[in-house]
Amino acid sequence: MGFINWIDGLSKGMKILVFFPIWGWVFGFLYRLFKFINDTSKVINLIGAILFVLGPLGFVLEVIDFVLVIINDKPTFLVD
Repeated sequence: MGFINWIDGLSKGMKILVFFPIWGWVFGFLYRLFKFINDTSKVINLIGAILFVLGPLGFVLEVIDFVLVIINDKPTFLVD
């Protein structure tokens, strides 16, 4: 998928900007949703996408995702 390849191809600095907690929940949601669409056998990606749109929980998950992007150079929380 183009969106997944675009995110994965970004430099670490750009990923940090993209997944910044104020607007990063949108990218986190879309990243997990497109991962699920790409491989529908990975239900964890759909669960992660749903959790990202649940208000305050989505923000908490995005902060976790942001820290993991800084550490691992890619979003890895609830992504298979």
